[in-house]
Amino acid sequence: MQCHMPSSHNSSVTADLIDLVFEKVQEIPDPRSQKGRSSNISISDFFMYALGVFHNKNSSLLACDDKREQPTIKENAKRLYHVERIPCDTYLRSIIDLVQIKHLRPLFLACFAYCQRRETKKVPIF
Repeated sequence: MQCHMPSSHNSSVTADLIDLVFEKVQEIPDPRSQKGRSSNISISDFFMYALGVFHNKNSSLLACDDKREQPTIKENAKRLYHVERIPCDTYLRSIIDLVQIKHLRPLFLACFAYCQRRETKKVPIF
């Protein structure tokens, strides 16, 4: 996962938002535990890797899947997005699809609040 920070953002703002997302996704209940399953890949790894894929403007999850075992990709995923274990694209989709949308609301509200404090975006009223 190569990291090309969007030019319209200050890199410290981007890093702050990534850290904020990481903090919030750890609060998302793992839908696998509700079904009596467990995994060695955390729910935060699923969300943070997906964020990394789309933040870096990769064409698709599948395109990244072929490269996920490369040492550079693993190191960048860990260093930049706090990803310990990279899930395959199919597993990532299947697990994220199980998460109820209501659990994502605090994540988005925290991001909007951060941006509002930075005066970069007005927070929409829901």
